[in-house]
Amino acid sequence: MLPRILCALLISHGLLAAQQAPAASSQGQPVVDMLPLLDTGIPGLIADGTPAVPAPLPEPLQFSVKRTLTSRRQVTEAPEIPGLPAVQGTINVTVQLVEDPGLPDPPPPVIAQPMEAPAATDGATELSEPGPDCQLVYVSATVYDHARTYVRCGFGTGEEIAGWSNIDFNHFCGVGTYQVKGSDGKLRQYSLMMAIGDEYTDGTSDELTPAPTLPVLATSGPAFVITEGDTTDKESMDMFQGMHDLYRVEGARMAAACQAREVAYEARKTYLLANPPVPKDVTIQFWKRETPSPAGMNALTKGAKP
Repeated sequence: MLPRILCALLISHGLLAAQQAPAASSQGQPVVDMLPLLDTGIPGLIADGTPAVPAPLPEPLQFSVKRTLTSRRQVTEAPEIPGLPAVQGTINVTVQLVEDPGLPDPPPPVIAQPMEAPAATDGATELSEPGPDCQLVYVSATVYDHARTYVRCGFGTGEEIAGWSNIDFNHFCGVGTYQVKGSDGKLRQYSLMMAIGDEYTDGTSDELTPAPTLPVLATSGPAFVITEGDTTDKESMDMFQGMHDLYRVEGARMAAACQAREVAYEARKTYLLANPPVPKDVTIQFWKRETPSPAGMNALTKGAKP
């Protein structure tokens, strides 16, 4: 059963020290992490539905219009929120022939240069400690009754690990990059790309696989059971364990942000229903260049025949 895709790439950046992760689990055995954590967390803010500050608009260009043609078109656009009525209406489509505004040519494409071999040293110069390795993690999660989640994840190389968690993985949708420390003590950063869906059961519907008995999150903390994949793969196990280590530290903050996103979503939905948007008019300007660009002249020269 594939989950419905509800959220995509959520990425933020920053640096934060990390915790020492506990030992990895054996397959089929619930793991409840009870060790004290050190410096694990999410750098920056967690998405909570607050609208982003819009980027400043560029100064509008002043065109000398030579000719204008306007027509009326009936258009239908996709709604901002799935499930709402489509955005429909009649708009003005204006096409203008304008004088050449003399815009500068775009910069030429950068040509990749061959990498040079590093210069030899006498060993007197010490290399600085590299920053944490940031790995992109692909996560497919189906959340059942907001009480347990079947999670399948990997690094995009074909090798995946899967299992059950007692965490509602909707709380991870507001997370971009987080930082943890693996069982080897190495500092790592992970960025999440998620596909997530919700399922609600009445105790009789079939699930992907029979869910194992997991400890109660509220009393025992985050726990998981690996049901598929190579549990001897330390890198994958560190990644899976790290998500649960993160939740033990940031779980309350992640849950609060998730609830805030839901409130903001419902508020926006109510607003759009009460104030149906209308499609906007469109204006298109085009012109003939008075002086061909150097790039265009070079193309013409190369294509010319003697």
